[in-house]
Amino acid sequence: MLLSNDARNVKAYEHKSYAADTSVLSILQLPLLEGDPATALKGINKVILNEETARKYFGAEDPISKTLTVRNYGRLRSLEVTGVFKALPANSHLVLDVLMSYPTFSDMIGSYGKPDDPTETAWGWNDYYTYIQLKPGTNLHTFEAKLPDFMNRHNNGLPQQKAHNDYNTLQLYPLTDIHLYSHYQEEAEANGDGQSVAFLFMIAFFIATIAWINYINLATARSLERAKEVGVRKVLGALRTDLIRQFLVESLLLNGAALALPLVIAAISTPLFNQLTGRSIHSVPIRYWEFFALLFVCGTFLSGIYPAFVLSRYNPVAVLKGLFKNSAGGQFLRKGLIIGQFAASILLIAGTIIVYQQVHYMRSQQLGVNIDQTVVLSGIESMKDSTYQQIYPAFKQEMLQIGNVKSIAGSTNVMGQEITWSTDWQRLDNSSGTNYTLLHLGVDYDFIPNYGLKGIAGRPFSKDFPTDKKAVLLNESAVKALGYDPTDPFHYFFLDDFFELQYAENQCFGTVFGLFAGLSIIIACLGLLGLSAYNVIQRTKEIGIRKVLGASVRHLLFILSRDFLLLVVLAFIIAIPITWWAMNNWLQEFAYRIHIGWWIFAIAGLLSFGIALLTVGFQALKATLANPVKSLRTE
Repeated sequence: MLLSNDARNVKAYEHKSYAADTSVLSILQLPLLEGDPATALKGINKVILNEETARKYFGAEDPISKTLTVRNYGRLRSLEVTGVFKALPANSHLVLDVLMSYPTFSDMIGSYGKPDDPTETAWGWNDYYTYIQLKPGTNLHTFEAKLPDFMNRHNNGLPQQKAHNDYNTLQLYPLTDIHLYSHYQEEAEANGDGQSVAFLFMIAFFIATIAWINYINLATARSLERAKEVGVRKVLGALRTDLIRQFLVESLLLNGAALALPLVIAAISTPLFNQLTGRSIHSVPIRYWEFFALLFVCGTFLSGIYPAFVLSRYNPVAVLKGLFKNSAGGQFLRKGLIIGQFAASILLIAGTIIVYQQVHYMRSQQLGVNIDQTVVLSGIESMKDSTYQQIYPAFKQEMLQIGNVKSIAGSTNVMGQEITWSTDWQRLDNSSGTNYTLLHLGVDYDFIPNYGLKGIAGRPFSKDFPTDKKAVLLNESAVKALGYDPTDPFHYFFLDDFFELQYAENQCFGTVFGLFAGLSIIIACLGLLGLSAYNVIQRTKEIGIRKVLGASVRHLLFILSRDFLLLVVLAFIIAIPITWWAMNNWLQEFAYRIHIGWWIFAIAGLLSFGIALLTVGFQALKATLANPVKSLRTE
């Protein structure tokens, strides 16, 4: 829609404009900042704007009761601004800049008030988005089960529908699920990917879990150091419940401090994250803060409860006599948690490799069309087809006079852009009368050679054949649907800019996935570093004795590292089937996808093993190079 405020000489195409009836304001919860919601979209030649669009056309002026001019196929029409609404958030499935009253659309096509108004009676138009507000307590599945009978009565059962074997169905989709999970043709906006969101949520949960595992491991590993504290407190009369409360409060304080720091980092890094993801995140909805609060409380409790019970159950007599040592059960738990940490890390490393490999595979495929050095010019949307046909040849010849212009071709849509021009087709010799909905691209004679499209059969359009004005070329998908040359593969063709946009979302997902995978590895290694350091401290005297008896540095490194590295190997074995299952499910959404090779798991395993070896080996090397005399003096 081409709108203009002629008084201020402001003119722009409004691609986010829709015709809507008055109920849209209540169903989509669009409160008007100005205007009366009961009458704003009632009657012809009424229009409401979001606040940003209103400022574009009217500046600081009050837009109410002022007019805008719409140019529609060469005809001018004045629209009265009757309301201003607040813009929907960027992650909405529907972006609204301009809402024109629905009767205005009928009036534009000359059917307003007529009994056979197609805007009210036609069933075959795909350009409508219908929202239904159900009564409270309505069962969604029961309601949806009634829709086939409704369609049979009003559409599918009509004689003309039966004659052409034309059958339509209606499906319901929850409004809150459209943005992430609805992937129909002609969506109002490019939707998000619910599966990608689930993957990123899983990574965030893994990172938080790994951090809590570190806390549990280090707290229980240091239990010997706090054993005497617990023994003395018990002798002085402290109850076990008092000790549990103390350790849980410590966990709360530590987790609270750990929460405050990332909140500050998140606030600082939000602009960079927005730039990386191509999203604009300014604030977090309240429901997410509620979820974060619940996650924090549960995580604090779960990570603190085990150390609290372990520390509070010490026998004060045994502790004060020096007869206490770490239990085998506690050591087994810590080893199990380490395995879990590195299994999650290996999954993330392998997942990152698979995501990047899939994106590279898609971007490296041959398009089958020459799109280099191609400039796309949008046509004049307000001009009639007949007028356009008269001026286009002259424009084309004028442009070809420019030295740097090699060729010019016209088309109704840019390749890679969603095509909305469609009709039902069937073969003349098809006795079943089956219809196929085909999408159309109108092109001129130079389109095929200009883009270097290769024909499998037949010939391109030619001016030498007058009948070509009514001729069509079919792509392989249409040929297969109609039952011709059906075993050939189907190819997609895009311009380079649109081609890049097709995979920008997946490329961004891979980058975020990789960053979070690296973060999880760092956190896991910090925990392993702490445990290995504590293990070395506990074995200081043993290391000194072994060195005095002639043990080599290599032998000591092996003894101190083997237990931890064995845990990493077990984590690798556990992570392989889980990673394959998760990433194979993610790959199923792509028409062209890679096969998950064994080398991906080998790289992930070697990386995690190498990182763990460096982490543990650093502490072990420090211990083996220390003076054994000092080690033997350690109590």
